Amino acid sequence: MNVPFDYTYHAEIQYETELGFTYCNANGNTIDELLRDIDHRLDQYKHRLPELSLALKDPNGDKIDITNDVLKRIRKKS
Repeated sequence: MNVPFDYTYHAEIQYETELGFTYCNANGNTIDELLRDIDHRLDQYKHRLPELSLALKDPNGDKIDITNDVLKRIRKKS
């Protein structure tokens, strides 16, 4: 999976629709920017049961999966 931009961090967030589900994304050049954008997206779609499904560092290169780390950080903030 490549993404059409050059952010250092990328996340995919799944949420419900009338007929199933779809995705939105969150991005940032730092982990803090990514976390802020994820918070914004989770709040934006809170009525549609959003869930973080994937978070990557260097999404157009090494594609380092940081999903578990991001989930821990989100839970820690709650």
